[in-house]
Amino acid sequence: MTANNNEINEVLQPDSIIYDQGWLASWLRPTLLALMVACLNLTLLVFLRRFIPELGAQFTLVVAILGIISAVVGSTTSTWLAQPGQRLRRSAAYRGAEIALLLLVTRLAVWITAGTWPTLRAFFTHPLSTLFDGLFLLAAAIVTISWVIAGEMSRDLLDMALQPDELLLVQPDGRGDGMRAVGVDRRVLMNSFVVRWVVGGLLLIIFAAGATVEVGNFRLAGLAQLEIPGIVVLAIVVYFLAGLLLISQAQLAILRARWALEHAPTVDAVTRQWPLYVGTVLILIGALAALMPLGGTYWLSRIVAGVIGGIYMLFFTIFQIIAGLFILLLSLLPFSGREATPPPEAAQPIIPQTAPTPPPEFLEWAGGAAFWIIAALLLGYLAIVYFTDKGVRFGWLTLIWTMLRTRWQQWRATWRGWQQNRIRSRQDEGDAGSAAQQRARRRWPWQRNGTPEAQVRALYFAALDAAQEAGHPRRQAETPNRFAPRLAADMEDAEATEAVDALTDAFVHVRYGHREVTDADLSRLDALWQRLRRALRST
Repeated sequence: MTANNNEINEVLQPDSIIYDQGWLASWLRPTLLALMVACLNLTLLVFLRRFIPELGAQFTLVVAILGIISAVVGSTTSTWLAQPGQRLRRSAAYRGAEIALLLLVTRLAVWITAGTWPTLRAFFTHPLSTLFDGLFLLAAAIVTISWVIAGEMSRDLLDMALQPDELLLVQPDGRGDGMRAVGVDRRVLMNSFVVRWVVGGLLLIIFAAGATVEVGNFRLAGLAQLEIPGIVVLAIVVYFLAGLLLISQAQLAILRARWALEHAPTVDAVTRQWPLYVGTVLILIGALAALMPLGGTYWLSRIVAGVIGGIYMLFFTIFQIIAGLFILLLSLLPFSGREATPPPEAAQPIIPQTAPTPPPEFLEWAGGAAFWIIAALLLGYLAIVYFTDKGVRFGWLTLIWTMLRTRWQQWRATWRGWQQNRIRSRQDEGDAGSAAQQRARRRWPWQRNGTPEAQVRALYFAALDAAQEAGHPRRQAETPNRFAPRLAADMEDAEATEAVDALTDAFVHVRYGHREVTDADLSRLDALWQRLRRALRST
């Protein structure tokens, strides 16, 4: 029993898992896929230049190169992520960062090629129209489609690799005896790849046929008469030959899986020499096709022209029917037979038109600056995510970030110190000012401003200051009604007691009872305050 458990644990150990590295690490498929996408891009750009002559040769060349680069990146990245050690990097964020960086390179390349660098004002005041122009949208579409096609077709071929449980069946040590593998339907995967390959081939033929259509009069011509570069014909031939070679690789994957399920030993010589045999056959087929006369695409172009003309006539007929029905409806209306004499127009008052006030220039620049700052931060983050997973170390960037953070902390410390010094100086000035106000209030309490209620409060506070100076301060948290009897008892003066009670009662009623104060009350309280001050000075 222990021996069986040890064998099971040995099989389940991660280090003992066997992967189809020969298939996953092959660079033949990414190379052929990039070649196929390059053929698609080349034919598409020739077709577009036929209908859009404004696309220059330099722009076409740059976009073709960018499409090839995106196809290479998409295919090689899919192959690299298929490795067992790259599971953690198989995320949408990583692939999103990849396509975002490709689009950034495309945007810069289009600006450089077209020579239409935006001005600084347009760059900040109209960021969206500056970023998304027609040439960039066309180039971005080609780059994105190339990246998607290469990645999806690579994924179909990579999924045909032998799984670890299938490889375990063909091990010579017999560890897979009595086990059944969870098979992958490689026939479905190959059919999916073939469908994509056929659709791409049809697009190539349609683009070549569409290039024979004369813009404006639908005049047809043969392929040779239009003087289409021979490189386009070569691209079509290379596309189909590369696709056939990849289909042969898919067929090899199906055979390898069958050998594994039948517990047959894998013949390494067959696997190793399979591309050589297939490549030789395809080269012979291509050479034979090159020696044969290549006919034009006259009939296919005629079909394409007929379809385009039929669609045009269909829409034109629908428009004519709708316009005729609308005119017929207008003729049935009662006022359609006679023209009513329009009344004389009244003189319109001349209203002076004021020119609209343009928005502040700062707001226009601020919106664009915020847009570009956010875009730069997002692209920087995506670049760090992408290149960090590639193994690039940003030591210099970490050093710059540490330096900036240190400078920021120093600036914050300086700012806080300046704020504390400013608050301290204001407190000193406030203490000096409050002392001067207290002295003035004690000396000239009648020089008061504000409402009568505010003057009553000022008289009471002046009495508190005078009592504190005379050695009778009010205790902390002591209410006015509790402080007044204690102050009167300390002074032992009937007139002072009357003044203290009157000032306290007036303050309490004004502060908490919101009672109105008359001028007569103010005069009486002022006289009582003078009497209390003399009494406090004599103590």
